[in-house]
Amino acid sequence: ELVVVFLGVLIALAVDSMRQSRLESKRELAYMGSLQSDMNHASNQLDSAIARTRTIVSEYVAFRMHLQSDLPIPDSFGFTPIALVGLSMPMGTLDALLQTGDLNLITHDQLRSEIIVHSASLRSNVANRALLHSVVMDALAELLVVVEEVRVAKGHPPPLPTPEALRGEPRVTASYLLGWQIARQDWDVLNDMKESVQTLLQTVQSALESRR
Repeated sequence: ELVVVFLGVLIALAVDSMRQSRLESKRELAYMGSLQSDMNHASNQLDSAIARTRTIVSEYVAFRMHLQSDLPIPDSFGFTPIALVGLSMPMGTLDALLQTGDLNLITHDQLRSEIIVHSASLRSNVANRALLHSVVMDALAELLVVVEEVRVAKGHPPPLPTPEALRGEPRVTASYLLGWQIARQDWDVLNDMKESVQTLLQTVQSALESRR
């Protein structure tokens, strides 16, 4: 009779263990699917941000060249403010895995390792962009003061002077040089983020394929 009871307990424990394993496997697949979706979204956002930053760098270079040359500056240049491309990184799945301890659900060793490494890298680059944004806001505030001084001094109607009116003002040229430097730094940061996202995306796709 004791043997029957003992066997019953063992069977119950085995069944419970199997049920727990199935639940954890489902949660793991759900996390990997969510991570794949996040990284696909991040990759698309970064492609757009990198393309826009490339355009900004070109605009800064062209505007500075016209400011420093004797060629007339077309009004079509408008007024190009110093700015960074907005970017909202989808970090929800990465945060959930790392902050809840659910990273242990990921049985794919390479993916688990890369989640730790690239999540830290992405966080660091988000912080780097925040610092660049702070520099940009300070530079933009200073540039707007200079532009307003030029507008008033040359009698242009508000809100902004024509691009031609900004020629010969060294502080404007210096501001656009700073804008170019910041945009170049941001370009490097965005490309580094893109590399992390692509690595995570490829690995999670490989992990999902191995489960099918």
